[in-house]
Amino acid sequence: MIVNDLIFDVGCNNGDDTDFYLKKGFRVVAIDADPTLCDLVSRRFASEIRLGRCEIIHGAVGEKTGDTMKFYLCDILTDWNTCDPGFVSRNEKAGAKYTTIEVPTVNVRELMETSGIPYYLKIDIEGADAIPLKTMAGKQPVPPYVSIEIAHHDLSEGLEQIRLLKSLGYTQFNFFNQGMRKSVKAPMPPREGHYVPFDGSAVTTGLFGKELGGKWLDQAAAEKRFAGIYKRYVLFRENPLYAKETGIFGGTIISKIHDRFRRHVLGDPVAWYELHARYQ
Repeated sequence: MIVNDLIFDVGCNNGDDTDFYLKKGFRVVAIDADPTLCDLVSRRFASEIRLGRCEIIHGAVGEKTGDTMKFYLCDILTDWNTCDPGFVSRNEKAGAKYTTIEVPTVNVRELMETSGIPYYLKIDIEGADAIPLKTMAGKQPVPPYVSIEIAHHDLSEGLEQIRLLKSLGYTQFNFFNQGMRKSVKAPMPPREGHYVPFDGSAVTTGLFGKELGGKWLDQAAAEKRFAGIYKRYVLFRENPLYAKETGIFGGTIISKIHDRFRRHVLGDPVAWYELHARYQ
């Protein structure tokens, strides 16, 4: 059964998203594989835990509950903690160093069977976002709203994520550009729970559900939109001519004009994206 006042925060990090959801009046099941972060969040929300409004679960999402998995802790950013060796390799090229630990695994769908189907399932687990979605295959009902961090650096993986969501019954898609997070305002009156000012400087996925701005797209339009996101990422982050830091033309007036046009006119700078989906 869908529980309309429940949110799953999968990859809760320091708890900024959990804090936002709790203040809006939702109950939260928060999951993270970093034991230090779980301790921090448990202390941060000690009163909510005592009241039964919040539950903190230590573990990495997996196909089974009770297994163990290698988890990589980043020395630069907790946002870069991951169970994906591919993410580790990519971030090590940017100067990050990792420590490997063993953590227990949690099957998100099995957790839903005991805690209830959440109204919103937020997933942000650095390269493993598809795992909890795959545990929902063939199971009904599913959360009315879900979000993942889409693989903007990999065209085939990003398209696969969209198609996986479609296979679960999600028919509408909405891209939230994290590069515009600091300019986001929470709607007033609120459309989800209580009104809470949105803090774009926090470690946060952003608004959700009925409070999202932008357009809801069908699958074909979402795939077209993602292809454009990927094309711009490759051009301005990886192309040897235009890459922001290392490209021959990176930082030139042409690239600056392009960035400002996308940011201030289109509201769509080259950044990373959360993909939201809704079940209709």
